[in-house]
Amino acid sequence: MWLVDWEAAFLNDRYADLAVVANLVVTNDAEERIYLQEYFRGAPDPYQLARFFLMQQVTHIFYAMVFLLLGSSGKPVDWSETVPGFSSVG
Repeated sequence: MWLVDWEAAFLNDRYADLAVVANLVVTNDAEERIYLQEYFRGAPDPYQLARFFLMQQVTHIFYAMVFLLLGSSGKPVDWSETVPGFSSVG
């Protein structure tokens, strides 16, 4: 039995897939270098590094928007509430 995700069944930019996986498994610069070297079968050139970096930023923005939307439960922001301090978060 095979499970096909038809929502994502299209030709995608390979840097999008690289960035999504890297955001989940790569934790530092050394791991990122190894990750990209293994994918490209050699040291990535400046163009590849730039495309990868840009796509990582796009995925960060996408995930932030999704989680903020889910966290808000669709309710509008009540601007009259007091804003908690950073130290109270956690």
